Amino acid sequence: MGSAAAYWLSKYQDVALVEQFDFLHDRGSSHGQSRVTRKTYRQDYFAEMMKTSYQLWDDIQTETQISVFQKTGGLDVGQQGNEDLAQTHNICEATELPYELLDYKELMNRHPAYCVDDDYYAIYQPDTGILNATKAVNMFQQRAARQGAQLQQHTPVTSIHPYENYIVVDTPQGSYRGKNLVITAGTWINMLLDQFDLQVQVDIWKLTFAYWRVTKPEYFSPERFPVFIHWAENDDYGFPISERPGYVKIAPHFNDLIDKTPEKDGINPVNTTLLDHLSDFIGSTFQGVSTTPEFAETCLYTMTQDENFIIDSLPDHDNIIVAGGFSGHGFKFTPLIGKLIQQMVMHEDLSHDLSPFALKHVIR
Repeated sequence: MGSAAAYWLSKYQDVALVEQFDFLHDRGSSHGQSRVTRKTYRQDYFAEMMKTSYQLWDDIQTETQISVFQKTGGLDVGQQGNEDLAQTHNICEATELPYELLDYKELMNRHPAYCVDDDYYAIYQPDTGILNATKAVNMFQQRAARQGAQLQQHTPVTSIHPYENYIVVDTPQGSYRGKNLVITAGTWINMLLDQFDLQVQVDIWKLTFAYWRVTKPEYFSPERFPVFIHWAENDDYGFPISERPGYVKIAPHFNDLIDKTPEKDGINPVNTTLLDHLSDFIGSTFQGVSTTPEFAETCLYTMTQDENFIIDSLPDHDNIIVAGGFSGHGFKFTPLIGKLIQQMVMHEDLSHDLSPFALKHVIR
């Protein structure tokens, strides 16, 4: 989100983008080659924001001549009576999204990787696809640099000093002075907000995902195996063969087995119990894929209690904007969040209502 904000702001004014690690590090949640992007949101405001986000992704790819989005279509899958799946159906109707309803036979005929019971059904939405996260972040950074932004990596912020008309940010490499400050620190959000005697209620999820070898690759091509979300008591999602030839990436979204801690401790072990859940899920839902993970990783989510974002100015400093809590489903909104931050900094009319993302909802 900081890279997208730098991209937008550098079109109009001087910007410094400061990162404590290297710019494309893998210690947070904005790296790797696959993030789901979709229009099938249950909340009206997210559904409206996604319409704009899709257009902005298109515009920026055209501007930069860099492709970061692969359209695969998407399946929301679950059993009859599942409320999340029913709400997804309702939002497709309410927002006039093109979609198809597939009963269990149609699901398995069209997508032969599936092997499900007769109480299953699916919603197919053709606009869903995959965003290459690392490539997209790099795209925003490089474009910001071409527009004059100063990019500084391996530069942790040690202190922030707000004055009446400007702000000073100290780092081991020197200090920065500016009229506005944008804090998009992800997992480290409260470490910086602590300097303002402010903390927000976020949980740091240590989420393990894995890559699973396919034994029938013809079943798992993007044409036969769209991006999917499986709605159940524990939600899981996954991708066709894309990042690793011969493997699919499958991960949990909500699950009681996810390690959820109030603060980051820097330790990201693989959660083998969570992998066991994924193995069971794969074995009961698909055919033509191994149930033994061969590559497993853990990334960090920064989550608010209601999955809403945080986008607001600090209570006593309207020239300091904090944006966070995007993990889990925020990456698809990246160009829009950057644009909204630019509008806030420049006191422009906002293109979307940000009241659901106010600090007052999450201040401890």
